[in-house]
Amino acid sequence: MKKIVGLIFAGIFAFGMGFGTASKEKKVLLDAPDGKKYEFVIGTASENGSYYKAGLRLEKTLNNTRAFTTDGSWQNMELLNEGLINVAFVQGDVYNLWLSNHKSASEKLAVIKTNRTEYVQLIMRKDGDEDDLQSKDAKVFIGLPNSGGAGSWRNMTLLEPNYGEASAITGPLDIIALNDLADKKFDAIIRTCHISLDDEILKKVNSNKFIKFKDLDDKDLNDNIEINGKDEPVYNFSKVKIKDSFLGNSVRMLETHVYVVINTDLTTRKQRGQIIDKILLYGTGLFE
Repeated sequence: MKKIVGLIFAGIFAFGMGFGTASKEKKVLLDAPDGKKYEFVIGTASENGSYYKAGLRLEKTLNNTRAFTTDGSWQNMELLNEGLINVAFVQGDVYNLWLSNHKSASEKLAVIKTNRTEYVQLIMRKDGDEDDLQSKDAKVFIGLPNSGGAGSWRNMTLLEPNYGEASAITGPLDIIALNDLADKKFDAIIRTCHISLDDEILKKVNSNKFIKFKDLDDKDLNDNIEINGKDEPVYNFSKVKIKDSFLGNSVRMLETHVYVVINTDLTTRKQRGQIIDKILLYGTGLFE
């Protein structure tokens, strides 16, 4: 099992005053949507996703903890900021985009960057091309409005402004959306998640004779931007395996990572230490 090795801290090492023990601190309890109080209220994503699996694992191994489903990364950041949850799983690209619009919030957020990779994927009809996304007539399905896929699309339109000409369509990303793509109701799907060969959407795309995963090659998509005071790319291009076959088995996608974001106003140093201990214990297995 791999362990997390990368740690980044929002607000100039917010964890520097946040991960030691502090016996005099009073334990924080947070009101949860179910009307009860918990030490940890965790924002995840849909109940069939890896974030929810990770949240349930933490729920079972941390005392007085509850994981709740949400629309995804963008909503998780909003809930953290509003104080309705105190721990969240968030795509790295969405975190950076959200924080660029809420810079003062960094003072109360501590961030653990994990080794869990997430990939922004482009799904189109087989006769489609990535350049089609730059047309004002293009229609791009981006999942639920507050999902990670929607956040990735916002990032992409900032990095490649020509994408902003396209119309964004929202809704659940399921077999119906894949069939709508095949039926030309829209031109592309942007999806962000971890990729494995047993992923149901991946298998359905691979078995559909009208649609396929397409390479994301636009060089603007890994331009450097200012992130926490440093110039670095939001994404890296990565070849990702999508089939067991020898030919045509990989596609170029945009790579980001999962962040665990903690509201430091709503947790004690001891509580934050408990979170990081569990994350280090499970590594990327936390999500599986």
